[in-house]
Amino acid sequence: MSGIELPKHVHKVTARGRNYYYYQLRRNRPDQGPRIKLEFEPRDPRFWADIKAIEGRQEPDVMPRGTVGTLVAAYLASPDFSQLAEATRRDYLRYLKIIDERFGRFQADAIRKRHAYAFRDSFADRPSTANHAVAVLKALFEWGVEHDELEANPADKVKRLAVDASPAEPWPAWAIRLAMEKGRPEFATFVALALYTGQRTADVVAMTLTDLDRTDPARWKIHVVQSKTGKRRIIPVHRGLRPVLEAALARGSFALMPRPNGQSMTAEQFRAMYYREIRRSELRPLREARLKPHGLRKLAAVTLREIGMTDAQIDALIGMGKAMVEHYTISIDHERLAEEAISAWESRTGNGNGT
Repeated sequence: MSGIELPKHVHKVTARGRNYYYYQLRRNRPDQGPRIKLEFEPRDPRFWADIKAIEGRQEPDVMPRGTVGTLVAAYLASPDFSQLAEATRRDYLRYLKIIDERFGRFQADAIRKRHAYAFRDSFADRPSTANHAVAVLKALFEWGVEHDELEANPADKVKRLAVDASPAEPWPAWAIRLAMEKGRPEFATFVALALYTGQRTADVVAMTLTDLDRTDPARWKIHVVQSKTGKRRIIPVHRGLRPVLEAALARGSFALMPRPNGQSMTAEQFRAMYYREIRRSELRPLREARLKPHGLRKLAAVTLREIGMTDAQIDALIGMGKAMVEHYTISIDHERLAEEAISAWESRTGNGNGT
């Protein structure tokens, strides 16, 4: 990155031959601000857009109060934001940038509920995105109310748009084969990683070479810290996943499922790629079957239950609490119990004519 001067409050950390960039106010001082990881490099225009969104034009402690832009900047610099899970911070930052672009120059206390509805409706073709955007807007203004920046939250009680609420179903075997045979490399890699590790989309997308432990040549392992729960898991690599990982190593990218340019992919970028991919004629059956990425995590839980694994064993492998394991596998358990009941009934009544 020679020749590019880093902006104020940004510093670079080099680890394992790769550069990482962080934004931090008053670094190395007793009152230093939270360290915010920047997702892009200085040569990427999005790096500078992120800086602008974080700063809100100037430092929160010297800028005039009152605008939505200053509210965004103050929130980003607060412990409330820095203590969110990393994946949540990345997600919030995306929407806070949009909020700053749309409302940044306006006084925060001039925003009304009709503005919040207009913001929601600008994403009407993507209901889930619309609801998420409003949720972040609501969180921002709620923080402002709690810190005496304004008196009311204009996004409070804004109605959500209807979305496809059908649960993610486990992928059938034909879908796995189709995805592996016809999907682009990063798509097929995701399917294999999500199935054989049972992790959430955000955690699969974030996997890198540093997470892969090849100390034992006979049994590789993947180290995961789940972004949602903070649970740490060491996952032995299934033999069905080994060839996919070997192919990823051969590509030489730091990320296990990188973008075509070799850079890491965010969860949001993956979801966009996923839904573009299943519109292709070769993968259209996946779209017609309404299969979702999270269905691979559910398939992992169901498969483990079917082969007799306990709740504790499933949690040890994929990091899923007992209540969620039961939720995902209840149909399997009911079917097994019904089979056992019928077998016991038949064994007691012989040919079935008795009671």
